[in-house]
Amino acid sequence: MDTKSYIVETAFKLFLTKGYRATSMSALVKESNLSKGAFYHYFKSKEELYNAVIDTYFLSFKKSADLDSTKDLSLKEFEKSVKEFMNYLVPEISRVSERGMSAYFAMFFEAFNEYPAFNVEVKRFYSKFKSIVKGKLIKEKGLTEENANIEAVKIIAHIEGLFFWVALYPNEEIDKYFGFN
Repeated sequence: MDTKSYIVETAFKLFLTKGYRATSMSALVKESNLSKGAFYHYFKSKEELYNAVIDTYFLSFKKSADLDSTKDLSLKEFEKSVKEFMNYLVPEISRVSERGMSAYFAMFFEAFNEYPAFNVEVKRFYSKFKSIVKGKLIKEKGLTEENANIEAVKIIAHIEGLFFWVALYPNEEIDKYFGFN
């Protein structure tokens, strides 16, 4: 792992534990075990580092979902793809945080206040997600535009609810709770 990635991962763990506001630059430098000069060579401010953390651990996960590649999948295949993504994401988050998904969610919502560009990217992701699901519902289930829109939001809410469920019950198998009917 290169030094910049190491700093980002170290900062992610500290931000998960303490939050953005309670984490000082000096604590970040100390936790990295780098000299102040080496640390500041990569990140000039806490805000710059926090943005890099959010980009790496939140926006990159959303980008890795690669919604464009799912446009031609059937609804059933799409559901399988979402399950696979969740089964990848949850252990990945747990690998870097002892507090798992609950800390991840706290940081996710904190990012809405601390990093305005994050709001834009997350809304863009969910709009695209909804559009793809809606299109599949119209095509495969024959739903009207309005009903497909409602059902797409329900499906997305169900998926996000499963993420919260995993935060509460990290060892529970979630595949049995899927079903895009």
